[in-house]
Amino acid sequence: MQEQEYIAKITALMTDGQLAAAKALIEDAFNVFPASGFICFLKAAIYAQEQHYDLAKKAYSESISLSPDLYIARFQLGLLQATLEEYDDAVQSLHPLLNTEHEYLPLFANALICIFQGDNSNAIISIEEGIQRNTDNPNLNKDMREMLDRINGASAEQQANADTISDDSAHADEINDGATAEQDKSHLLDIYDVKH
Repeated sequence: MQEQEYIAKITALMTDGQLAAAKALIEDAFNVFPASGFICFLKAAIYAQEQHYDLAKKAYSESISLSPDLYIARFQLGLLQATLEEYDDAVQSLHPLLNTEHEYLPLFANALICIFQGDNSNAIISIEEGIQRNTDNPNLNKDMREMLDRINGASAEQQANADTISDDSAHADEINDGATAEQDKSHLLDIYDVKH
């Protein structure tokens, strides 16, 4: 069986929720193609779906080592690190994407970094542009649209909170900053759980 045939079968099993069968096939594929970054990427995705996050991070890193141009692995690693509140590691993983020629992942990576920095306005701009450019990964677009909806919902809630506490602006800022940080973490975790 060729590498692409393995990848197609593993992906189909994962889509059907047959993770045990997918993992077994990944092991077979690694015996034949031990240097395949994409097969390693699929293993990482299964670990993440099973919430074995340390194993997932290790497998994503291995995938990047094997295939440095497999930018989706770098993005997924950064997203996972962000959901685990490992923001410095996430920025370190995502930052190299900003300088690539990839069509949309630099925009999504920039959006995540903006969220970490509390810059939801630029995060929204990057997500919207990334969605427009992404024509080959509809599932990722769906996830990023959900993140966009959550950010927009959080912004509306922030504005409502600020309006009701306008007589004490310092107190309002403190409440809004805390709410934003918690909601941003929630956006990332929810999106990551959907994605995997």
